[in-house]
Amino acid sequence: MLLVYAILFLLHIILTVWFYLSGTNTEFVNYFYNILITLFVIIPFVQGIFYNKKHPELKPIIVPLQISNLLFAAALYIWFYYNITGNEIPYPSIADLFFIMYYPINLISLFYLTRQTGVKWTSGSIINTFLIFIFLSAISTIFLSNQSIDFSAPVLVIILNLIYPVLDSLLTAFGVTIMRSQKNFGYRYLFFYVFGYAFLGFADVIFAYQTNAGIYWNGNIVDLLYALGHMSIALGTNFLPTIFNSQKV
Repeated sequence: MLLVYAILFLLHIILTVWFYLSGTNTEFVNYFYNILITLFVIIPFVQGIFYNKKHPELKPIIVPLQISNLLFAAALYIWFYYNITGNEIPYPSIADLFFIMYYPINLISLFYLTRQTGVKWTSGSIINTFLIFIFLSAISTIFLSNQSIDFSAPVLVIILNLIYPVLDSLLTAFGVTIMRSQKNFGYRYLFFYVFGYAFLGFADVIFAYQTNAGIYWNGNIVDLLYALGHMSIALGTNFLPTIFNSQKV
């Protein structure tokens, strides 16, 4: 599976470099790039089916991940449809509804991950999680406020531009708390979740900046970051059995 992910990500890199070198940014292959990103959520969904049978103790973690992955894939397919039909993509759109739902369901998975890994939610861990969340949210919000937020835009547009990085910050903060609370060797793989959510947050900030500046196009560095983020999360899912086997040692 690692080889599959490596090949897929290499393909994303090659396409992104080619887009920049050739100036290709409004062709079908640009729009198809988003379909390629969905492979990083569809493959873990299928993998989760087998994990649920072989490792039933992982179901509370994997099932929400599977649902959130389907939601994200659906959002990208809607985005793809808007692009290939030549219609102007509304913002907010139906795709945003699916994108937003991705986060709370993913958070449910992380909640059960904390329970399964024995995270003790003491006052200290709660405060640490909150501080990490506030710190990451503040950085993204300050940057967006200075660079990317058009405060004359509709209120819902402003909220969405801010809420995506904030939700990414929340998932990242949870991931950091889980990772810091564990000592076993297998828990090093939790880094994949932390990095994945962090990359998604970084991508959302740049996406908001580029869309506000009118310089976003499908398949640029932002989409490569989205691919990297979801690949990292997919790798975390791939190593879930290893994480729990290390817990039993």
